[in-house]
Amino acid sequence: MAKNDWNGDRFLSITAMFISILTLLVFIYQTNLIRKQQFMSVYPYMGLGHIGLESPKYRLVLSNEGIGPAIIHSVQLKYDDKVLDEPLRDYLGARINQDSFNFYYSDVYPGRLIPAGDHIELIGVGDRQLGTFYQLNTLLSDEKLEYEIVYESIYGERWKIWLEGSAPLKLN
Repeated sequence: MAKNDWNGDRFLSITAMFISILTLLVFIYQTNLIRKQQFMSVYPYMGLGHIGLESPKYRLVLSNEGIGPAIIHSVQLKYDDKVLDEPLRDYLGARINQDSFNFYYSDVYPGRLIPAGDHIELIGVGDRQLGTFYQLNTLLSDEKLEYEIVYESIYGERWKIWLEGSAPLKLN
């Protein structure tokens, strides 16, 4: 007959195995925390915003308010759910009377890096005329117009922002 003895050696070996399993779980949890911290230490937070609204100093600004650089992955302009093969500046330029209208722009393209704390003025009133702002505002506030920018961190995490969006939408 086999006797089930719980002697000191058996109890000590089971306790050692239990502690080893707990230690492994703690290491896995710590590794996950370190990975999250590493990703957050380079977190870009992009935003599209209007500065100087209702003024002759109007600008549409793309800014990186995060703590890491943002790499532009893609830029897409849609009108009435159709993708346009032109940048925003060409779209605006083709729809306004440029003889009486002056605006400036900066291009955003895939691969462009925007450092943390930096911004790009995408569109701005160049002639300091209030009428220029109203023409730009009319074009940019068209409900059929969609302007989307997908950007990523140096670790490949991706987010999407759009002209009338509130906060970046994480894609992966």
